Amino acid sequence: MQRNITGLILAGVITALALAAMNAPAGAGADPKPAFQPALPLERLMEGQGQLYKHLKEAVLDGKAKEARTYAWILAELANVNRQHAKSPRYDEFASTMSRECARLADLLKGRDTKPGVPVVSEIGKVCESCHNEFAKKKE
Repeated sequence: MQRNITGLILAGVITALALAAMNAPAGAGADPKPAFQPALPLERLMEGQGQLYKHLKEAVLDGKAKEARTYAWILAELANVNRQHAKSPRYDEFASTMSRECARLADLLKGRDTKPGVPVVSEIGKVCESCHNEFAKKKE
């Protein structure tokens, strides 16, 4: 139940942000986009991504394709946001790979069968682990 509530809240927030962006005025006289300003410190973003990954994995293993597809798209977009935090090309590469793999997973989950998504979820987990091994702050 908690997983569904968390997922719905996150989906709602992202949908609201997307709608606001789509309805923003555009045109020749519009101001250029402001520079990206993160809403969260990187560590908090990573915590959220970790929670969503856990929900994604559970949904795929439980055969909940529609739910898993939503989580995959949200994670793909969060990985794009994560790229804005990149201070090295290697970090950007990890975030780009995660975004691409999450989008690929979402495409695979268009049907009801989640089994084809299992190896992709595993690949996403490996990307996360590799990035954390290289960049996560070590707690002592």
